[in-house]
Amino acid sequence: MIFKLYRFWFSFVLLFCSVDATAHVKWFSEYDTSAAPRALADVLTLPFIAITLLSCLLVFMLSYLDSSRFGESLKLYFNRLVSQTLTVSRQYFCTSAIRYGLIVFFTAIWALGSIILTPELRYEDNWLIGSLHILIIVSLMFKPTTIISGACLLLLWLTGVVQYGFFHLADYTIFIGIAIFLILIAYNQPVVQRSAFVLLFAAISITLQWASIEKFVYPEWTFPILSERPHLSMGLDRETFMIIAGVVEFLLAFLLISTRSVSFLLAAIGLAVVFLLAIIDFGKVDAIGHLGIIVCLFVMTIYGPTGLNHRLSNLHKNIKLNALLVTCLYFFSLCLFFGLYYGTRYVWLSMPSSGWLLGVLTLAFIGIGITAVIYRSTGKNFIFNFTTVPLEEIKKG
Repeated sequence: MIFKLYRFWFSFVLLFCSVDATAHVKWFSEYDTSAAPRALADVLTLPFIAITLLSCLLVFMLSYLDSSRFGESLKLYFNRLVSQTLTVSRQYFCTSAIRYGLIVFFTAIWALGSIILTPELRYEDNWLIGSLHILIIVSLMFKPTTIISGACLLLLWLTGVVQYGFFHLADYTIFIGIAIFLILIAYNQPVVQRSAFVLLFAAISITLQWASIEKFVYPEWTFPILSERPHLSMGLDRETFMIIAGVVEFLLAFLLISTRSVSFLLAAIGLAVVFLLAIIDFGKVDAIGHLGIIVCLFVMTIYGPTGLNHRLSNLHKNIKLNALLVTCLYFFSLCLFFGLYYGTRYVWLSMPSSGWLLGVLTLAFIGIGITAVIYRSTGKNFIFNFTTVPLEEIKKG
């Protein structure tokens, strides 16, 4: 019994470095988005409930650590270290890193040809898609013209919605975030550009949380990969492995926007390392497909937590009560994404010929929703008034 418990915890920790946790299954295995997902009653098994409760305990501990003196000291130390290392402003460095990283990404998929945005999103004999790729690459070279690349990226995402369906493209919310980011950084206003990072980081978190639900609902898509690469499951049975992989991915994605110190760095660096390790097993396709998110995660470690992180990680002055509230927020987020996943699939199947309309509505609702979050996070201040680190902490540093 003790050995089994030890092996479980050891496996749980190792899954932070599991390459399967982030390898996109649709790129390497057969899938059918129209197939019926597992019933919620079949998902909520005893192992799932036990592992989820353990993850809640971990969120509580990490949130408590973030709010402690050690967590605050580590955050200030890391901020000083980054500031002393960079020869330019942090915002300029991060903005430039994302632009150049995206230039490499779009150059790669343009050179490969027949790819809209990711390896499984393909097109045939469409000169417009290739032209949009080239236009994005050129406009990314100059900061004032990134608004063009952002608009083109939205067109590519909507093209994928029309061709593959809204439910499929819901996997790639990150491209909406990147597009909005590129549009906002074209404006030479620091407060607007800071808000661009908030929206980008939120989109990354949403994308990973959505992808984690897929592991619970459609685990059979990943089973062929585990059969071909049995070392990925580390001796665990496939069902248990998929539950742990999904919970770990959702946990790390949640930490990206709900913590501000140790946990934030753990999530951002951990996910970046995992994506890089995945390339060893899955090769060039995975390297190209995940290049954009790898660059963004690297930028997150340099840029640091945004105002949204500070808002969601500081729900109460009492450290223990705050940790409890963050844990409740984590559990609520998990329930919310389950509801969104099942609900989105139902709506998509009910309106199969209206994918483009759902895509446009998604852009509208996401914009309204994130704007509401920004307004709530800034209180009575201007809607774009976000800071990377609170002013009083800058003075301490």
